[in-house]
Amino acid sequence: MKLFRILSLFFILVCSTAQGNYFLGEYGTPYNILNEIHSKPDLTSQDIIDFAPNSLKIALSKELGVAVTELKAKLNSISASYYFSIFGEPVFGPVPSKTYNIAFHNEVRDWFTGTPKFNPKEFIVDIRMGLFKPINVKQPSSPIAFNKFNPESVSIHSAGLDYSPNNVRFLLEPGKKVGTFWAAAISPDKKKAIITFNIIIDNKTIENAISKFLNSYFIATKTGKIPLANLIQGIKTLSTKFDPATNATLLNIAQQFNPAKTSVAKEKLAKIKAIQLAKAKQFKATSDMLAKQANTLLQFKIAQTTKNDAKIKKLTPIVNKIKKDLITARVNIKNPQGQTPMMLNPRLIFILYGLAKTKAQNTANARDNKGQTVLQYLIQSSWKANANLYKILINAGAQVTDKDIKTIQIKLKNKPQLKPIVSILQQGKKLNKGKK
Repeated sequence: MKLFRILSLFFILVCSTAQGNYFLGEYGTPYNILNEIHSKPDLTSQDIIDFAPNSLKIALSKELGVAVTELKAKLNSISASYYFSIFGEPVFGPVPSKTYNIAFHNEVRDWFTGTPKFNPKEFIVDIRMGLFKPINVKQPSSPIAFNKFNPESVSIHSAGLDYSPNNVRFLLEPGKKVGTFWAAAISPDKKKAIITFNIIIDNKTIENAISKFLNSYFIATKTGKIPLANLIQGIKTLSTKFDPATNATLLNIAQQFNPAKTSVAKEKLAKIKAIQLAKAKQFKATSDMLAKQANTLLQFKIAQTTKNDAKIKKLTPIVNKIKKDLITARVNIKNPQGQTPMMLNPRLIFILYGLAKTKAQNTANARDNKGQTVLQYLIQSSWKANANLYKILINAGAQVTDKDIKTIQIKLKNKPQLKPIVSILQQGKKLNKGKK
């Protein structure tokens, strides 16, 4: 027990002197952390746009619910930190397996400090995180997600001394002296994030060379900060000093952060923006067309119900053409948030009158990027008391869940007009079970 306390206190001392708000290391008591040669939040949101891999930018945009072209503005609107980190060999000696964890625990602790349920001594929460563009890095068992975000458990316990579980792991390929990757984590409320670029040096000679370069810069400039351009230039200079494989990896790092990439990135961003603008116009044009068609289909249905033969005769050829057009129409076209026109305008549910069975079912059960359905959008809309819309959705095959029914029941307070909706949804849920 005495040895455990000594090790734990030493671990805390090491972590408290660390430059960054996260660390890498082998899981254990204590963690065998990798030596931090350099780890500071010196990157900017513009650096993320200019230099981060597309896989990370696309995943971040999806998590934050914005288009890639809007990512910088979104990052600037939340509390985000951006690290450029260089790690050396493990502090407590070699790790034969070369398998390490990414521990965002200190950052997550900061995110939740001061919130009602936070306890610095015993704390557990799921955080969405991922590792991107790995070079000389692979997935072992219980890995962190690669090139996407997945929820991962983050736990602080034993009076705040232990970090667990052993779940967000990565493997530095055996025989490789340098590995790199980007990693990021986002808070549950999407208002905080940490984005990191990581270099792992598994060779004392290379570690000493980079440390010497950094120390020389700090001594010469009498500052503890180094501009990204100078840091990259130093790495580029070192990319001629070692074996071919190591030199190639170091050169790759320099190329990832090549200022020339910014002009290329801007060109790509301009093309992406043009494509997204065209998609936005197409989304609006489709929505407007569907609105007109939905109105005609509704008028035709009313004419059939009221047996208005004259109107039926007048509308029949128009409706037949609409049904023909709807065979190929992109009724489920989506915006960057994954929303379909029908989600944003519940009146478009009348379009289901004109769709073939399979397409109607697919349309009724479409989901946005957060998994929300057309039915759930209807429940939250100003059309939530329109019983006919629920019936049309359910007849088209929309799935009804207990959560949907409970949501309407909550909204029932002081709104008796919603009571029939509960019955419709309950019948719809039974209908769903009957079809299974």
